[in-house]
Amino acid sequence: IPLGLKIDNIFSLLLIAMTFDDGKLFKSNISVARTLLEQGGDWDRRNRFKVFEGLYNITKRNFKRASQLFLDGIATFAATEIMSYKTFIFYTCITGLISLERKDLKKHIIDGSEVLSVVRDIPFLRAYINSCYDCEYKLLFESFIGIADAMQLDKFLAPHMRFYGRELRIKIFKQYLDSYRSVTFASMSKQFGLSPEFLDSTISKLVISGRLLQN
Repeated sequence: IPLGLKIDNIFSLLLIAMTFDDGKLFKSNISVARTLLEQGGDWDRRNRFKVFEGLYNITKRNFKRASQLFLDGIATFAATEIMSYKTFIFYTCITGLISLERKDLKKHIIDGSEVLSVVRDIPFLRAYINSCYDCEYKLLFESFIGIADAMQLDKFLAPHMRFYGRELRIKIFKQYLDSYRSVTFASMSKQFGLSPEFLDSTISKLVISGRLLQN
């Protein structure tokens, strides 16, 4: 059987696994597809595989790798049998926001022509990514409520909502605290639109766990 046809057959199995939420089938065939593509495979199949592999990394909570894969394929996306372009941009923004450095978020997401072409059609997404970069933290958490509702309806993102929310808070708290030598919970409460008690409890747990430390 020609190598290209073998790869197409594996891609079909990946689509079946996605349809029936078969994580074991999805994982095993990601490995097979990767091995086959190392032997060859054309440009189109390699780009399509980036979408599959990005989804697989979401299931492993490796949002940084997922973001890299989605961004690598954003300009050449043609895998409409896997998802719509709008959904692909949603994944790209969601994974990129918590994994990219601020300057890269601006370059690849906020000012990215591919993202700009559809971001207005996705509720809350533009406010979500822009408020992160602009340090408008209250707006960010307000828009995240709408984003979270959409994530809850997504089979790949829904199981990782609590993890994603925690990683988002860590990223935003670090971004905010890096600008200050000292800050009160009262002033943070005004910036974030969150109660001082919630901030105290959340930040204390993050410091104790070693996820949020100040030099």
